[in-house]
Amino acid sequence: MSGEPATVSVAIVGAGPVGLTLANLLGTYGVDTVLLERNTATVEEPRAIAIDAESLRTMQAIDRYADLAPDLLLGFAVDYVNGRGTRLFGVDLGPTPYGHAQQNSFDQPWLERILADGLPRFPHVAARFGHAVEAQEDEGEPPGQLGLRPAGHGQPSVPAIDRVGRLVGVERHHPAIGEVEVV
Repeated sequence: MSGEPATVSVAIVGAGPVGLTLANLLGTYGVDTVLLERNTATVEEPRAIAIDAESLRTMQAIDRYADLAPDLLLGFAVDYVNGRGTRLFGVDLGPTPYGHAQQNSFDQPWLERILADGLPRFPHVAARFGHAVEAQEDEGEPPGQLGLRPAGHGQPSVPAIDRVGRLVGVERHHPAIGEVEVV
């Protein structure tokens, strides 16, 4: 996708693990998509550490699993303890006879980089890091026009996205989005 302003089928606000995975999924299915992230790059610090078997199957579906697998901790045992350090119970989350382990550990910054590196495979998916959503026209369905601005104070607005079929908000607490129908 190139050229401004644009018409897209789906605009995703937030390039964390969920937004990046959704952009890869939509890219796999040929959906015109723009991924908007106010930060200039993926995160540097982990905010999540576990990924389940269903999510690993999703990574396979978007052809990212082979790049992720070498650094995953696949399956582990968990001991739950109380405030005094007394073991209450344990759970073995290791491999199952049906595929991936139930729970696996990962490094979020690395996962996000792998997912972001997958986006250029899709000419109909654009990732715009360093762009914040400024406004949304509320009139009618679909959501309408999104105003964008470079992240940071005092910077001028950039051309808007003219038409959006669906707006997906995966960024927590985004004031410009407000109530969003998640599809």
